[in-house]
Amino acid sequence: MTTVLYEELQATPIEQDIVVTERISFHALRLYLIKSLSPAGNLICKIKKGATVVAEKQLTSAEIEANADGVTSTNYFHGFVKFPFGDLSLNPGDYTIELSSSGYSFTATSFYGWVKEFENRSNQLTGTVSIVADNPHSFQIWEYK
Repeated sequence: MTTVLYEELQATPIEQDIVVTERISFHALRLYLIKSLSPAGNLICKIKKGATVVAEKQLTSAEIEANADGVTSTNYFHGFVKFPFGDLSLNPGDYTIELSSSGYSFTATSFYGWVKEFENRSNQLTGTVSIVADNPHSFQIWEYK
């Protein structure tokens, strides 16, 4: 049996702190999302340094479908959704990836969520996780190399 651990997107944005250890140039973030039924509205992915928004990308429902891995037109989906930022560079430092929404209302049956991972080489933990709900949210950075 497979268990998918996720945090539902409700009124409060979902945040994941990251540490950039060297200057990186990239064109997209891919967040591992879950969709139940057909939630309306847009998803917004922001990269923040403190309170300053460094970059922001908003996807409509149609763009979410087009930027997702696999089949998303079914009532249930979980997989990576690409938020293309164009050319973006981040210097070393502490950042936050924030997932929020516009025109979206959470319900218990129709929602988006951000999946958490038990083993994530892209976002390694420091310290020990005492409960699985504290695992990091899953994401990938599409770097230029």
